[in-house]
Amino acid sequence: MTDNRTTYYCDTRDVTRYYKPGHTQTAYSVSADCGSGVTSKDEVYILNASGTNIVPGDWLRVYDTANPMGETKQVYNVTADATTTTVTLDSTMSGSYETTAGGAAQLMSAFVRYGNASGGSGLVSSLEVGEMINDAEAEIERITGHAWTSRTISNEVHYYPYYIRDWHDWKDGIPLKLNHRKVKTFNSTSGDYIYVNEGTGYTNKLGTWTESLNGQFWVDYDQGVFYVKKFWQWHERGAMKFTYRYGESSVPDDVRMACAFIVTINLLEMEHSMSMHPGGGELNYDPIQNKIDKMQAKVDRILKDRTEIRFINR
Repeated sequence: MTDNRTTYYCDTRDVTRYYKPGHTQTAYSVSADCGSGVTSKDEVYILNASGTNIVPGDWLRVYDTANPMGETKQVYNVTADATTTTVTLDSTMSGSYETTAGGAAQLMSAFVRYGNASGGSGLVSSLEVGEMINDAEAEIERITGHAWTSRTISNEVHYYPYYIRDWHDWKDGIPLKLNHRKVKTFNSTSGDYIYVNEGTGYTNKLGTWTESLNGQFWVDYDQGVFYVKKFWQWHERGAMKFTYRYGESSVPDDVRMACAFIVTINLLEMEHSMSMHPGGGELNYDPIQNKIDKMQAKVDRILKDRTEIRFINR
């Protein structure tokens, strides 16, 4: 399964550890995406008759590694023999999805258990869980102000620090605290910029300033502090703008757990058949809402410990 964000904080297996009732579906390998003999329809061929549990009315996502979002179509008809299931879709697809390009098809649920005409096959798909993980990652990064993979910040504005200088500033440079730490080394080929407002607009200094203790700037990349050794006083407000990359190179276990919990909570909250779940009945000593509350409390504790101190650069 392709991840548009290039990495996962967790994966579907982590979610399944906590979401016991809903093992996720795996994708069917598509042997071919072929034009149908039925007017204004399209077909996908699935090997080994493994798609026989797909029935008309289901929603099917067809995708490949080059087009990870793919296309979602409703199933019009299903026929099968000993080796192949032919799934006719309700309309023609704009793309062509082949096995050689990682082509696959997957039932979509829309809502857990009730999203497909196939009944028991209406469990949430692993592709949908992957999309939920993407959303959970973005939520974690928004709350904590940090990332555990490379992210880019564009045009982060900083005021020129205006205060009485001490000898540290004159010797080591004026510190500008960036909004993030674990900053990647400034590199123009990676799309980084150091803009200075020179009165007539912003000028990129990354290619002309020297980065060193004896140059115009240096950076504490681990703590995210930019030290300016080039002194000027043209403007104070919006004096500098930075485009830079930041983030960790590995995902800690607690962040992985928090991400899995957030997705599990979302799945449980959209589950229409909680009475079928352990803890779902009225007489059960630990109902679903209690489980959700416990997971949310753990998420809150983890993210509180991981939240960065924010500086006001004004």
